[in-house]
Amino acid sequence: MNRLLGWLIVFVVMVFGLQWLVPEWIGGASADWLSKALKGPRPTIEVSAIPFWELASGKFQWVVIRGHDASFSGVVVKSFGLDWQDGQIGLGNHGQPIRVIRVGHLKGHVNISAEEIARLVDERAILQHSTVSLASGAMTIAGVLALDGRRVHLAVRGPLVIADGGESVTFRPQELNQAKWPLTTTITVLKVSQLKLPVRLALTRLQISHEGLSLSFQNR
Repeated sequence: MNRLLGWLIVFVVMVFGLQWLVPEWIGGASADWLSKALKGPRPTIEVSAIPFWELASGKFQWVVIRGHDASFSGVVVKSFGLDWQDGQIGLGNHGQPIRVIRVGHLKGHVNISAEEIARLVDERAILQHSTVSLASGAMTIAGVLALDGRRVHLAVRGPLVIADGGESVTFRPQELNQAKWPLTTTITVLKVSQLKLPVRLALTRLQISHEGLSLSFQNR
């Protein structure tokens, strides 16, 4: 009887140990893979699955990811965070590393530096030799417009807003050289589809400071 009780105690201790060790190992291996995929420092990943053998089928109760200085398909983010609940993933097809079987509930944020926003704006070729500055709630683009061989110096100011049902961040000019902007214009700065993520996301919140842009999102 005492021997049976001893084996039961050992079994319980092993199960509890594995309940901690297996998710910890999965989180570490996932962090190594994500570091290579995002071409940045190793993020921190916490994984929870009860019982732990649910992980064998890709199921989990929650996953928490925190990282910085990562590249999402060419868009460099200063920092990012992800909280994912009740999801399931599997091995991907056609060269994709993973596929999402069940989305569950996912929310997170990314912070993009002012320098990266300036690079994204410059790619749109709005003005030549442009500089970008951010302030609370607004962005200013200063540069040169070539017009019939003449160089005109312009400064355009307006808000950055979430548009297209959470699919993009757009610039809406309101001032031109400190005068009212004469046209109704929107310029796309960033599309969620550019990030090429395995889950469809919608932007929910946008904050601007002189340091950059902070975006919150959740799954659709």
